Amino acid sequence: MTAESFDDGRADVPGGLAGTAERVLVVGAGIAGLTVANALAHGGVECLVLEARGRIGGRLHTVDLAGSPVDLGGSWIHMPGGGNPMHAFARLAGVPCHGADPVPEMAGFDCGAYTHIPPGAGPADADLLGEPVAGRLLFAGEHTQSARLAYADGAMTSGIREAKRLLGMPSVRLGPVSAAHLSRRCPARVRPAVGRGAWSGRFERYTGARLRAG
Repeated sequence: MTAESFDDGRADVPGGLAGTAERVLVVGAGIAGLTVANALAHGGVECLVLEARGRIGGRLHTVDLAGSPVDLGGSWIHMPGGGNPMHAFARLAGVPCHGADPVPEMAGFDCGAYTHIPPGAGPADADLLGEPVAGRLLFAGEHTQSARLAYADGAMTSGIREAKRLLGMPSVRLGPVSAAHLSRRCPARVRPAVGRGAWSGRFERYTGARLRAG
């Protein structure tokens, strides 16, 4: 299994970075933060990931329920066609995917929202949240871009975008991280994830940056 090239659906290199990135602090080990960390490891940039909880994955969390893995979040890859990077990464990581329509069998669903954008805002407001501040503070997450707003693959896409910005490249490489990708100053020390399902375990092995729980 080897790393592959990923982009955020755009061929440009995002600007706004002050200088060259030599060391990066990633706050949050959700899919956006882990995507950035993985890409930086392949790009040879030292990276430290800070996570407040005792597990990684963010909303991608799998638990054991009576001996069976159950996803508490991130169970669906929406719109898998059209260059969805999460679908491609699932294939790379060996996560099986099956097409389905859950709507006819739903007994109920959550109508809530978890966006930081107020009602009445437009796509440009989401894109604005992804703009760097002072050339050093960068933002990633499912609500920092309008293309895949509110989806987990949008978080991954935003992580790719920021990794492109940090590395100054139109695409990045994602995949398993070996010792050859890591400097002696940045050993692969990753705190075990709580869940042992498909996403949690594979992202744990794919990180390649040190993870420090707060």
